[in-house]
Amino acid sequence: RTDQRGSRGMEVRVSAKPRMGQSTVYEVVVEGEGSGRCSKRWDDFEELYDSLELRYAEAVKDVPFPRYSTRKDQKKSAAVEDNRRHLESLLHKLLSHPSLGQDADLAAFLQLTRAPAPSRRPGDPSDTPAEELRSRPGPTPFTVAGKGGGGGGGLDEADEAEDEHG
Repeated sequence: RTDQRGSRGMEVRVSAKPRMGQSTVYEVVVEGEGSGRCSKRWDDFEELYDSLELRYAEAVKDVPFPRYSTRKDQKKSAAVEDNRRHLESLLHKLLSHPSLGQDADLAAFLQLTRAPAPSRRPGDPSDTPAEELRSRPGPTPFTVAGKGGGGGGGLDEADEAEDEHG
């Protein structure tokens, strides 16, 4: 387990909790300007990334989604550790990114109690599209009660494809 501190002074730690016959659960702790704690599976991170990609197509190119390591690639413990490091790095990059780090879905996903302070001045033309998207009506997968932002994300369900998703 390692700590990664972003340019906004936020520390991100991810630990992996492999479970027999079920998906690995990744415990995420964020401390600093914004703080939060959540438990997620690999699929939850993919869903978050897909949501960000729909709204920030250009910005997401700066932060590619990591490749999933499977037991076919290496021993289970090594694969779990690789995936943990990849997710920790992904979150560090997302939180440090000038546009992505301010996203409301990212804050909801991480259950941040205090969202990070904007790095840009309000009304900055480069931030206007993101603000317009956030102000549009309609739920996203991370702002709807019982979805990814709700904390559990269905962690008690058995994962039929353990080798594919943790």
